[in-house]
Amino acid sequence: MSKIGAAIPICEQDKDYLPVIFSELDRLDVDVSWLANNCSPETIKNLLSFERTKGIREYYGSFHNCLRNYPLENLKALGCDWCIQWDMDETWEPKAPEKLREALKDQKMVTVRMAHVWEKGENKFVTMDWASERDRIFNLKHNWGYLHKVVAGPTLLDEMTPTMQTADIWMIHWGYSTAEKRKAHKIRWDLNHGHSVGKNPYGMWKTINELGYEPKLTDYQKFIKML
Repeated sequence: MSKIGAAIPICEQDKDYLPVIFSELDRLDVDVSWLANNCSPETIKNLLSFERTKGIREYYGSFHNCLRNYPLENLKALGCDWCIQWDMDETWEPKAPEKLREALKDQKMVTVRMAHVWEKGENKFVTMDWASERDRIFNLKHNWGYLHKVVAGPTLLDEMTPTMQTADIWMIHWGYSTAEKRKAHKIRWDLNHGHSVGKNPYGMWKTINELGYEPKLTDYQKFIKML
């Protein structure tokens, strides 16, 4: 059976997601290497106490995406066959554990489907209006590296462009679910990208924070039942 690891950056603002992430890592039977960005001693202690933690790289400064190389390289050194690029505000569909093991063959990378949670009052929906597919699972027998500070995905260094294969596995993104979270996302990435390259090059965060903006929505429970 393939050995799968997750590479997850965490900052102190995201520590409240940890109980859910720990549960998801257990559910998928996946070990984890962390990039701990500006985390408190208490959060580091919490990460170390989790039995699936196989490495922590602490970094104190403004985050940029090249820092993702640290957990990626740690998983490779640990002998993992695959690396899942995973963020703190993401979970997986109910059938993900079995789907994941079935999907991984000998591809260079695997693209997964992405649904973004959007809440309206007490009601929960999902949208696929933007970033409905993302490259998230990488075969570590190939040479990958994060080369761009504002691009979240790594580059395959062995050749020009790997063949894209999309697996029918859904990742659920919770980071845009409320107006408060959408605003916090924009503030964070305006700051991080401002430090790393001078400005935030992505206009999406401005769009999703516009007053009255609403994407095409599907009821969350109906969506989950269809998977």
